[in-house]
Amino acid sequence: MKKIVAVILFILLCAGLTGSKLYTNKLIIEEKTNLKGDVESFPVYAQEAALRLYSENIIFDGVLKADEEVSIHSEKMGIVVKKYKKAGDAVKKGDLIALIDNSLEKELLRISELNLKTAGNELERAKKLLSAGSISPAKYEAALVAYHQAQASTAELKKQVERSYIRSPLNGVIDADYFEEGALLNIGSPAADIVSTAGLKMLAKVSEEEVIKLKIGDRVEMYADVLPNLRFSGKISRIGTNANTSFNYTIEISVDNPSELYKKGGIKPGMYAKAAIKTYEANHLMVSKSALVNQAGENIVYILEGDKAISRSVQTGRRDDLFVEITGGLDMGELVITSGQINLKDGINAHRATQ
Repeated sequence: MKKIVAVILFILLCAGLTGSKLYTNKLIIEEKTNLKGDVESFPVYAQEAALRLYSENIIFDGVLKADEEVSIHSEKMGIVVKKYKKAGDAVKKGDLIALIDNSLEKELLRISELNLKTAGNELERAKKLLSAGSISPAKYEAALVAYHQAQASTAELKKQVERSYIRSPLNGVIDADYFEEGALLNIGSPAADIVSTAGLKMLAKVSEEEVIKLKIGDRVEMYADVLPNLRFSGKISRIGTNANTSFNYTIEISVDNPSELYKKGGIKPGMYAKAAIKTYEANHLMVSKSALVNQAGENIVYILEGDKAISRSVQTGRRDDLFVEITGGLDMGELVITSGQINLKDGINAHRATQ
């Protein structure tokens, strides 16, 4: 029995000590957090309402493309007798990529050029004879026709010989080739794909709300998803006229100094990239978002005037992640309370806390 009484007394003693400790802690918390309501002045943090640079950006992604990409096709049927360039090789406009057998055309051209020379001599002779009245106009006309026919035949054979040379139509890099030496190419057979290194562009889609904020020449900052530390820039060179079925418009951005980007060896056509266009930038009177207090649907801020916290109804405008524009109800330079409003009401004593 004595043991039970002792246990009960011990439990009551522990409970009393615990309650006393909790009460003491409550007093400490109230003193530190100013929740008792009998403090002389509440500490608050405040900042001056000031002009801040506010900007709006449209951020989107798209695909980088070479300024020009062409696929070359054979214009002649024949065997490839020589391959001068392969996939990965740099080429200039006019560089020879491959030669299709043209021995027959060359021989026919040689004969045709001889015939043209002969027809030319006959025409000169006929012209002199016609002037002397030694031949009829009909014979002169026949010599003239023969000369023109020889001219046409020679010109056509020259074209056939030239078609046997597959050349690059632009400066760039051969992205792919589709033949080897000894292969038979038909007219229209794919020969090579060439990607220009002279220019680089980005194609992207923007919404109808965004497209009305854009114009040709707007500057753009970009980076490729796989190379986030390599930043580059450009400008809008084209804005689509018609929207697609999703009400998006295509815009084209010309990248600055593409040759330098290619030299760095990182940027390549076909990469995904992100871009940002600054559509608006100006100074506005702004305060920290934390300064706003919503009271019954009305935006309120507290101004620190001397040792008093004064409530002020304000009108707001643009916002970013940290600040909100004040369009009415506040003057530049006024001290706006940004933290500690939970303890405040209009006219209450307050002072600026030290950091």
